[in-house]
Amino acid sequence: MRNSAIRTVGILDKSLSKGKHEVNLSTFALFFVEMVRYAQNKVNTVQGLQDRLTDYGRFVGVRLLDLITLREKGYKRDVKLLHILMFVKGPVWKNLFGQEADKLERSNEDPCKYFLIEKEPIVNTFISLPKDKGSLNCAAFIAGIIEAFLTESNFPCKVTAHWHMGTAYMIEFEEEVILREKMEAVRMAQHGMKKKTTLPAGAKQKSMKRVQKGAQYSKGPKKGAKAVIAPKKLAAVQQAKANAEISRALPTNTKAERAYSLGIFESRASGEGWRKPILGFSQRKQATSSANSSALKWISLVVLIAQTTALVLTLRYSRTQRSDASDGPKYLSSTAVLMSEIVKFFTCIVVLVHQNKWNFGRFWRDLDAKDSLKVGVPALFYVVQNNLLFLALSKLDAATYQVTYQLKILTTAFFSVTMLNKKLDLIKWLALLLLTSGVALVQLPKGSSGSPSTASSSRVEDAVGTDNENQKDAAGDGFVGLFAILAACCSSGFAGVYLEKILKTSQVQLWVRNLQLAFFSIFGAFAMTWIYDWGQVQQWGFFQGYNWIIWLVVALQAYGGLVVALVVKYADNILKGFAVSLSILLSSFVSWAFLDDFEPSLSFVLGASIVIFSTFLYGYEPKQPSQPERHSA
Repeated sequence: MRNSAIRTVGILDKSLSKGKHEVNLSTFALFFVEMVRYAQNKVNTVQGLQDRLTDYGRFVGVRLLDLITLREKGYKRDVKLLHILMFVKGPVWKNLFGQEADKLERSNEDPCKYFLIEKEPIVNTFISLPKDKGSLNCAAFIAGIIEAFLTESNFPCKVTAHWHMGTAYMIEFEEEVILREKMEAVRMAQHGMKKKTTLPAGAKQKSMKRVQKGAQYSKGPKKGAKAVIAPKKLAAVQQAKANAEISRALPTNTKAERAYSLGIFESRASGEGWRKPILGFSQRKQATSSANSSALKWISLVVLIAQTTALVLTLRYSRTQRSDASDGPKYLSSTAVLMSEIVKFFTCIVVLVHQNKWNFGRFWRDLDAKDSLKVGVPALFYVVQNNLLFLALSKLDAATYQVTYQLKILTTAFFSVTMLNKKLDLIKWLALLLLTSGVALVQLPKGSSGSPSTASSSRVEDAVGTDNENQKDAAGDGFVGLFAILAACCSSGFAGVYLEKILKTSQVQLWVRNLQLAFFSIFGAFAMTWIYDWGQVQQWGFFQGYNWIIWLVVALQAYGGLVVALVVKYADNILKGFAVSLSILLSSFVSWAFLDDFEPSLSFVLGASIVIFSTFLYGYEPKQPSQPERHSA
């Protein structure tokens, strides 16, 4: 008797219809901590861990939808966006965590974005984070629950968790959801107008008698004619007015899209329902989006090829265009690097201020001083890299520079394995070995083979005095150029992987990161100018030797990163590899045909071919077989 009196009723022993707002924190904490540990063993990065938690949350959200819809709604589904969001903020949150969410806000800039704010997420109270994972937000699990709940409720969206006023869940709905809301609002307004003009049954009969009686005295048909007002004509007029209102509300551009959207509305008004028309519109929209993405993909690849080739050739031409002292001093490469960073810095400011509707206060709040310090390290390495590339192009021809610079793939792979714990498959390691051998062939001296040729023997016998000194100088320049480009490859690999680690462990915009990089790079570039070229700046001025070619180099250097971002967004790694390979061939051809500073040898052709093939092979990503969806019984 005593034991039964002391024994408490557990949450698993209670009825489903009672105590549904109670949350057993100890049980939840135990299972959630184990789930985080299990997910951590499957990934290597913080972003990967958050993605894994989001997937687990989606699995829970799909099953939670059936339970809560059965309990709270009796299988009645919300059809309005605001209603489903308030349902998530209230009953769903109470069922999950025992209390409502703190705030629900709508973005002032994007009608597709909403923010659900929770000051102290319960999932973050059971996790103790080490210093290297300080940016981890375990609320990504809750974001997955919200995303699955809304998507399966016919409100497709993407939900992400961010550190803001505690934790803010950014809910970004697809455009078809907002379009549906607008058309539903217009339909309800039209329905309200019809309801006001509809008369009761008795009044309607009296009205029709008066109309028929008055029609006998009106001009027109003879005696016995019916009402002057035709119901079909009135309905057509009302439908035309409604279509005009919808056309003004819809974010479509072409006549075909407007006609298709109006067809959706008409089928909805006739009682056919939302599901079939909306699916049709979504498929048409996807087809249009796919065509636009395909066009942008090829445009971005062409731009990348042109930008890479133009940058290499203009750099080479700008460093060799003035060989006579009478033409004045050459421009300083350190000042060109500094100017390119300044151009990039102000470009990022303009873009970010434009995104914030030209509100400088909001733009300033997006910047975090402490977070900006993380970018100082890669910024310094990028400045060193840019100066090394200028030095390399002063000592090497354009083709040798372009092919040898592909060693940055090898250094990037090395730092990715050591810093990010990435695993490379056999194909990628084979590509790296081919890349190394190809670059070795490119760097073989021109005319060398197993036995010296007749031409080379005669040159050795005829070489005297000054010719020997010139050959030594040329060999020394080649060694300096090769050392500079190898150092630039190491700097590029380390800075790129370090920046990738920063980007994957934070939720900061890419434009903000570019702004932070440019800010620190300006100081580094100015330091390089001060250390190496300040005497010449004082003597000849900062912009000595500048002309339109130099400003073109500055622009290409500044906006090159934007082109790469465009390719990554609309294309893939395979096509990017093709673009880089075509750029190598194109720059080699132009350097041989127009600059007359390069003569391709057999070893160069063979090495360049191997480099091109290895570049394609390294960027190759085999398509994963699609897994069948799992259906629960």
